[in-house]
Amino acid sequence: MRREIVADIREVLDNAVLLLQAGDYEALKPLSDHTIHNASIFQDKPSIRTGVILYATYKMLTREPDQEFAVEMAVLLRKTANTLPADKAFLAASAKALRRITDNDARAKLFIEEVLEQAARKKGSKLFRHGVSMARAAELLGITLYDIQGYVGATSTEQGGSIKNRIYLTRRLFS
Repeated sequence: MRREIVADIREVLDNAVLLLQAGDYEALKPLSDHTIHNASIFQDKPSIRTGVILYATYKMLTREPDQEFAVEMAVLLRKTANTLPADKAFLAASAKALRRITDNDARAKLFIEEVLEQAARKKGSKLFRHGVSMARAAELLGITLYDIQGYVGATSTEQGGSIKNRIYLTRRLFS
């Protein structure tokens, strides 16, 4: 794993642990979004996995705060950060964190899987917006190209601005 990626993931995970301990669950989302920078440049699985874990944790804790779960996730994220820079150890530790998310509650397993799928689609869309092809983003995230295309199509029209502005920008680019 590249030195910059290791340093960035370690910093993100350390900050996530502090936020979980402080109960500031809303601040996990920007940390999750931050991991996209490395993922878009280096197209690495550890950054993407970190983003998905943090996003799923954010979604779970903001919808239904659970201090015990937050403490457990803080411990797992600390252990994950301590495995860096070893790729295999990182992947194993992060897999435990993902498993903890999906095993949180038998009733919540379907919800959590949906959150993880939604997180993967969202991160794929962000990778695409950062210049990574949709096919490569789907491959990195282990989801279908169709999933990313559907999400990008649904969100790009909402976030693209008015048609007038897009035509104006296009004309400026080609003039």
